[in-house]
Amino acid sequence: MPDIKSFDDLKKALNKTVNNTQKKFIAPMARQKLKDHIIEDAYGAYTPEVYERTGELLEDKNIETVLVGDGTLSVRSTRHDGERDVAGVIETGKNYSYAGLDEKIGARPFHERTAQDLADGDFEKALKDGLKAQGLDVK
Repeated sequence: MPDIKSFDDLKKALNKTVNNTQKKFIAPMARQKLKDHIIEDAYGAYTPEVYERTGELLEDKNIETVLVGDGTLSVRSTRHDGERDVAGVIETGKNYSYAGLDEKIGARPFHERTAQDLADGDFEKALKDGLKAQGLDVK
């Protein structure tokens, strides 16, 4: 920890430590959790009959983890096919390329289920583990 002489110094140091924890500990866990839900909720819920699945939802280049301000981590699939938001289509079940698939397939909310897992304790556990790994005594 840096030399802390004021409440503002403490706040800055804690924010830096939390952000570092999010990058090093939470982001990799959240990426894997998203991939698990892509496999289970998106791919496992439907087998294509009129198109061939590319598997690109699982590619690291299509999964974004970004710190949005201090303390907020965004994890999402950015899979696009040109201008088409493929991840959004799958998540919502709307605007598939082939007629009748909206009704047949429906929503496969892999982002939503990932967020639920994180909210149900996975985020808190990873945060505590990361803070402990950086030398903080966290209960």
